[in-house]
Amino acid sequence: MIPFQRAPYPPMTPALFEACHDAVHVLTSDGRVLRAGRAVLYLFEFLGWRRLAWFLALPPMLAVVELGYRFVANNRRYFANVFSLAEDPEQLAYEGRLLAENPAVARAEIEQAERHAEERDTP
Repeated sequence: MIPFQRAPYPPMTPALFEACHDAVHVLTSDGRVLRAGRAVLYLFEFLGWRRLAWFLALPPMLAVVELGYRFVANNRRYFANVFSLAEDPEQLAYEGRLLAENPAVARAEIEQAERHAEERDTP
């Protein structure tokens, strides 16, 4: 799993890049694109929570999953602060734009930033 801002072109396309701003997307090995709640259910199954994924995919529950996903997505900054998520969305967006324009330069900058972060976090 990688942030969409770091996904390679292809399979990332400009249209998919824009859509990923609104919802999580999963590109399956057989080429399907799943988004929002259905993508989360796919990840549950992938992580080994097959029974939970199966139950939540039932028609009445799937609607609840999609509503819950939309609520969290609409309040993602709040949840990121509550759970102290480390990724900086503005930095990821910058990296995504740079990656689209010049993949070689972007990869070098990303690797350099990761090395600096590791050095900073090493006691």
